[in-house]
Amino acid sequence: MNKALASNRSTTTASSSNANFYSDFMLFELLAMHEELIGQLRLESHAEVSANGTELLSDLLHQHVNAAGELRELLLEQRNECA
Repeated sequence: MNKALASNRSTTTASSSNANFYSDFMLFELLAMHEELIGQLRLESHAEVSANGTELLSDLLHQHVNAAGELRELLLEQRNECA
């Protein structure tokens, strides 16, 4: 009976490890997309845009910079927990 429990625990640990790897991968991918959008928004902000458009681009840039910062913090926390 103990062997069955031990086997179940190792399977659970392995699947948790795979889930953590996959979630980390998704977070890195999401961070990369935010950073790409930040770059595009910075380029667009230098183009000639109306006052409303400039405000919109500025707001979008601010939102993506904040989201990218939060993702970096989350990934750092997860990395520290695993260490």
